[in-house]
Amino acid sequence: MRSIAKSFALLLFVVGCIAVQAQDTTITTQLVTVESDYIPFLAPANKETTPPTAEQPEAKLPSLTYSIIPVQYTTTSRLDIPQALQMGKNYVPTLKNNHIRLGFGNYTSPLAEVYYHNLRNEYGAFGLSFKHLSANGPENAKFSDNTANIFGKRFFKRGTLYAGVNYARNAVRYYGLNDSFPSVPNEDNDSTKQVFNTIGANGGWISKEWGRNKMQFTTGVNYYNLTDKWGVQENDLMVDGSFKTNIKKDDVLRINLGYNFSSYRDSSDTLNRHFVNINPRYHLNEKRFKLTLGFNSTIYVDSTEPVFYFLPVIEGEYEVQKQDLVAIAGIRGDVRKNTYKAFMLENPFIGNQNNLNNTINRFEIYGGLRGNAGSNFGFTARVFYNKFNDMAVFISDSSVLQRFKPLYLDMNVVRFNTEIGYQYGEKVRVNLIGNFYNYNVSGNAQKAWQLPTAEVKLNTTYNIGNKLLFKANIFFMNQRPVTREFSTVELPNLDAFADFNLGLEYRYRKTLSLFLDVNNISSVRYQRWYNYPVLGINVMGGITFSL
Repeated sequence: MRSIAKSFALLLFVVGCIAVQAQDTTITTQLVTVESDYIPFLAPANKETTPPTAEQPEAKLPSLTYSIIPVQYTTTSRLDIPQALQMGKNYVPTLKNNHIRLGFGNYTSPLAEVYYHNLRNEYGAFGLSFKHLSANGPENAKFSDNTANIFGKRFFKRGTLYAGVNYARNAVRYYGLNDSFPSVPNEDNDSTKQVFNTIGANGGWISKEWGRNKMQFTTGVNYYNLTDKWGVQENDLMVDGSFKTNIKKDDVLRINLGYNFSSYRDSSDTLNRHFVNINPRYHLNEKRFKLTLGFNSTIYVDSTEPVFYFLPVIEGEYEVQKQDLVAIAGIRGDVRKNTYKAFMLENPFIGNQNNLNNTINRFEIYGGLRGNAGSNFGFTARVFYNKFNDMAVFISDSSVLQRFKPLYLDMNVVRFNTEIGYQYGEKVRVNLIGNFYNYNVSGNAQKAWQLPTAEVKLNTTYNIGNKLLFKANIFFMNQRPVTREFSTVELPNLDAFADFNLGLEYRYRKTLSLFLDVNNISSVRYQRWYNYPVLGINVMGGITFSL
């Protein structure tokens, strides 16, 4: 504040000096000191009462005109060849032309399997195989199975020619004793033995697809001769062929033709049968719908008058949800030839005097669903209704060492089938199959003898690092009714059973592994066939290798 006062006083002094100089030349110097408080004064602000408004600025785009003067740039021709990239060497995997499996178990059970096959060859393929498995169980429960096969293929420009020869020897003991007899024969008696010898041959031609309509034809011949220890002999010759062509882009017409001659002879009967089969199919393939139309026709001739069977076939699929859910349904029928060989493979304790009738599947109606739940899970569920004439079931004969013979019944069968599969890469696999039956048999005194109303199979594998492979299998079958020839006494049902099996394989190398199998872990000697208890717990271990 003092500085301001001093400045003001100095200003007055200068003005005064100028005035004095005008009047008097004498300069008088006078010092004045003014001290005072400075009070600033601010005038009141005038406020604008009109609210401000923002105006959008308008910017006009300039109008531009320009032109491009073409100028060609002179280039110098230059070709650079890049250096070749070196790929890693892709070696063809080395294959072994043989596979051998050897094992041994309790009940003096040797196992031997040998497989041989030629290596990669563009001209053809050939190989052979041999297998032996036998056991000496308690109470004369003995068996021996031997098979040998030789096969070959020759590749031509227009197709493949194939041929093979096979032999099988199956030996069993009749150890199912009829409790109606007080005494039984010695187990070393030759009458307890049964041996089946089967020799067969096959050959044919499979053409490659050719032409605009992808035409293809095949033809083949199959023959076998079966004999047993008690004089039974069966011969079977099948000559068949098929022709296939595309009618449209995806529709296919296939015609199957065949002739079958079958002869059977035992100590009491001789039967010659002729079958002529004509089975065409037309497959209609649409984007979400598939339909198969056709029929199965058979001309059957034996010692009686010829019989002609005509059974339609209509089957369809519809994608309810693309690739995830498919509805399936159909109706069909066929003629099923019963043979001594088929009976022997199903029930090795078959007798040596049998009537062979054909089972006529008058019609089969089915429907169901098939689908996937994710990439690892799949399922199928179906219901079948069949009307059979002369369906074969097994009953016990009246001999001391019981054998079985076929009995033919007319029956209607309802079957519910379900299949569930789960797979996680190559590590885990689980498959569950279940079949549930309801039989309606003609005749009050008859039942579906030794046939189950429920059977379930569970198969699982677990692979650890492709080194350890675990397997677990379970097979369940419920109670089954039984009867004996000429018997008026009602026999108790065969008990239900569950067969548990485990397996372990250690793969030391790709060409060398060890295995251990344990079957019938519960060691229950259940009866699959009346009076024939199976072996108890049996363990087999061995080695698998390739040279």
